[in-house]
Amino acid sequence: MKTIARFSLIACVLLMISATAHAQSCGCESCSAGFEDCCDAPGLNLFEEGVCDSGACADPCGPKWTTSAWGLFLDRDAPSGGIPLVSQNAGSTLLTTDDLEPSTGSGFGVSLGFARTKGSRFEFTFLNSDWDLSNGLAGNGNLNSVLGTVDYTLADRIDISYDSEIQSFELNHWVDTNANFSWMFGARYFSLDESFRLTGTDGNFVSNYDIDTQNDMFGGQLGASIEETIVAGFLRGHVTGKVGIFGNEASSDSMLRDVNNTVEFRSSSVSNTDAAFLGDVDAGITACVSEMFQVRAGYQMLWLNDVALAPEQFQGNAASPEQPINSSGKLFMSGAYIGAMISW
Repeated sequence: MKTIARFSLIACVLLMISATAHAQSCGCESCSAGFEDCCDAPGLNLFEEGVCDSGACADPCGPKWTTSAWGLFLDRDAPSGGIPLVSQNAGSTLLTTDDLEPSTGSGFGVSLGFARTKGSRFEFTFLNSDWDLSNGLAGNGNLNSVLGTVDYTLADRIDISYDSEIQSFELNHWVDTNANFSWMFGARYFSLDESFRLTGTDGNFVSNYDIDTQNDMFGGQLGASIEETIVAGFLRGHVTGKVGIFGNEASSDSMLRDVNNTVEFRSSSVSNTDAAFLGDVDAGITACVSEMFQVRAGYQMLWLNDVALAPEQFQGNAASPEQPINSSGKLFMSGAYIGAMISW
């Protein structure tokens, strides 16, 4: 609820600032009455995702809404730190946190935009993606975890599962400087939730070590977009970048159980609030099918610094006291997207 309230407050401030800033000149004497007083030619650069200079998709003058949806296929890197998780009796390490690289995630994005006056537009965007990884090592009473407790020592099998999900809500105000360049400022909420489980199987006994982390990041961001016509009236390319410094409320909950989950060695909840960095780069192309319908595809990259990743909270000694949360993690995500946009 605190995050929603903060986002609403920033959104209201953003709307008030932009309403004041853009009731002014944008190529004619005044735009205060909207497009009718200010729009003198088609081809107006309203939205970076799907604007064409001329031809079937030339943008008509007048208030304009745009909505788009796309599928997202992001890869992400593994947690760092090289924390040993599983070894054999001989002492050789079989698995560390560096090996926990999930497969390509499945996700989607949706956006809704409104151009209030020539050169001034608002855009709301939602993004979601998730990843999962499962890795099992079978032995013959010769597998060990650094936990050193009953079901994790001389185990017959040790299994790892790792799930991760991101969600992003952003409200931005874009200012079109000319047909090829736009800049923006806005507010963004970004969440990263992860679950990590190590399961030890010793005969008929099965025990779990669970770690859950949550990162709630909120703050302002700045960005810019450059567009260029590839095929007049049909195809345009764009590169868009955004950066922001966010306040991150990070938390971690962990529970270590043993002897068929009947003995609880450790149960802890820790948290902190610190600054985090988010970078977002998107390069793509838009093909105009008609004046109202466009197809878009491209490649997106996201960087996160100073976040809490679940595997990096792993504590090897079952008897060790509760440790502070580790929120110095880094995460890089990248992948392709494809979707469509409708304008009216």
